[in-house]
Amino acid sequence: MATWWSSSEILETGLREALAHRLSIGERGFVAVHNLSDSGTSVTVPVTGKGLADRLSPAVYAADDDGTATLALEPYGFRWLREVEIV
Repeated sequence: MATWWSSSEILETGLREALAHRLSIGERGFVAVHNLSDSGTSVTVPVTGKGLADRLSPAVYAADDDGTATLALEPYGFRWLREVEIV
């Protein structure tokens, strides 16, 4: 989905219990990942930059060689992430 100022997309996680989506506004990107299960899980999402910075904690997730990042999520957990360049 796109508007004149942003675009959004659903990201493939390979898991029925996980939802991930990206919102892009110009050069900025925001990724939200949600665990919809009552069990903890690991979710792998594609990364367009070098990594993802958690908006609610100091955690930073670097992209792997395959251009993805893996996040551990607690039951019904979520991560709100900003796409960043890691130096």
